[in-house]
Amino acid sequence: MNIKLLQLLMAVAIAQATPSVYPEDFVTDYLEECRQLALAEDLTTEEADVLCACTIESFQAQYSFEEYQQLSQETKEDIGYICFEEILYED
Repeated sequence: MNIKLLQLLMAVAIAQATPSVYPEDFVTDYLEECRQLALAEDLTTEEADVLCACTIESFQAQYSFEEYQQLSQETKEDIGYICFEEILYED
């Protein structure tokens, strides 16, 4: 196999295995808004922080920033519910 082709294939595999990095200002705003919504739902500050970190990390692991922007609200909420279940039943 051609060395350049092998290097390209390895770069693609690494890129697919590496979570996307969203813009820092977006992540900051997302975490703040998420935290406020979670606190309004009677989660503790610690639970809210864990939930919000879980959701943003899940989005970054699964979707590029461009893909995230195209997700339906339902898909975003589904990931939120999955993270909430993990927090609720983590013990």
